[in-house]
Amino acid sequence: MNKLIILSVLSFLIACKTGVRESPNLDSAISSPDTVTENLNSALDELHDSDYGIYHYPLVVNASLPSYSLKIQLPEKKLFLYNNADEEGIPQEFSLGEDINHDEGYFVESPEANFNIADYNFDGFKDLAIVQQAGTANLVYDIFLFGPSSLRFVKHQALSELSAPEVDSVNRVIHYHNSGGMAGGWYTAGIIQWKEQRPVVVREEDQTSSEEEPEIFIRTIRILNEQGQMILASKVQIQRYETEKEKQCLLEGNWIEFDRYPNLLFVESQANVIRVDGRQNDC
Repeated sequence: MNKLIILSVLSFLIACKTGVRESPNLDSAISSPDTVTENLNSALDELHDSDYGIYHYPLVVNASLPSYSLKIQLPEKKLFLYNNADEEGIPQEFSLGEDINHDEGYFVESPEANFNIADYNFDGFKDLAIVQQAGTANLVYDIFLFGPSSLRFVKHQALSELSAPEVDSVNRVIHYHNSGGMAGGWYTAGIIQWKEQRPVVVREEDQTSSEEEPEIFIRTIRILNEQGQMILASKVQIQRYETEKEKQCLLEGNWIEFDRYPNLLFVESQANVIRVDGRQNDC
C-alpha cells in the first residue's frame, strides 16, 4: 500500500483514538478503543512490511467463501496465498517472474501489477494470474484456476501460454494479443471460448507485411466453423493511399469478420478509407 495512504490512515486512527471519549455518537467500530488499537497496530505492521518489499492484498474468490489473503515478498520473488484474511496456516507458494526486475522500476513501485485477479474460466470463482514476462507491449502470465472442491489454485498450461490475455466477462471470452515488429504492425491476436470445460480458439487474426513492400500489410482472419475447423474468413491488404487515406483491398473471404473488430492503420476515421474488391480487380 502506498505509504502516504497508510500515514493518512494512521493520522485518522490516532485522531479517533484521542477523541473517542468525547464523541459518544461515533460508529462503534471507530469508538471502541480496542478496535482502534488493533487497526493502528495492523497499519503500522503493513507500513513496516512495505519498507522491506512485503505487501498484503485481500482476495475474494467467491461470496460464499471466506476472504483469502495475498502476500507478496519482492526480495524473494515470492507470492504467498492464504485461505484466510489473518494469514494463518500453511499458504500456497508461487514464484514471481524471474525475468522481471524486482529491485526497482514499475513492478516495485506498483507491486499489485505483479498479479491479476479475474474469472478466467467463467465458473463464478476468481482465479489468480502472476506476471512472468513483461515485454514492450506484451504480458505473459502464469494463470492458476481455482478449484472449488480442492480450494486450491492450479496452473493451467494453455492459458499460461497466451500473451496479454484479457477477460471479457460480458461475452464470456478471453482476448489475447501478441505484438511483433514494425511498431506493432505485425501481431497475432485471437478470441478464446470455453467449450466442454476447455479453452478453444474461435477466432484468430494475424497481420504481417507484404514480402515485396514492408509498409503494405496483410491481415488474415480465421474463425472456427460448426465442424470445429478453422477456416479463412477474410484476407485484406492494407496500405497508405495518397497522403491522408488508407486503402483496403479484399483478397479472399469477405468483409464481415474484418469489420467485426476494425483496426485502422494509417488514418483515424473510416471516412478516409478506400475499399477495393481484389477478388474482382487488381489491388
